[in-house]
Amino acid sequence: MRAGLVSVRPTGGRRLNLLQWFGLGGAPLAWAAMHVAGWGVSELHCAQGRLGVDARTWQIGATAVAFAIWGLATAAALHVFRASKVEGEDPDPPLGRAHMLATAALAVNAVFFCMILLAGISTSVAMGCRGS
Repeated sequence: MRAGLVSVRPTGGRRLNLLQWFGLGGAPLAWAAMHVAGWGVSELHCAQGRLGVDARTWQIGATAVAFAIWGLATAAALHVFRASKVEGEDPDPPLGRAHMLATAALAVNAVFFCMILLAGISTSVAMGCRGS
């Protein structure tokens, strides 16, 4: 580097930071919300006197919403992964941190894809009410 010149690397800014955290936490939060909604729907479905809630339709809807959030979170993580990549070297902070978290988010989202899929299938197929 020549004297007097300062090397400035992009930091990504606030937008990239928000996308990074949504990419990391979106799928787990969608899965958790799907389970809370599913619990509530199953309680209403199995309540004394059957309150007329079609649990299967609600479970499929909750699964579809969870998959939509999963898709958005994965797209956000992929965007951060590509935007924070520096060719030929490891990026310095804060881009290095963003790149590492985006890589982790892609791995986490792959696991939560399977979890949302399996939970959606199991709650949509097995809808029996059991007495306690």
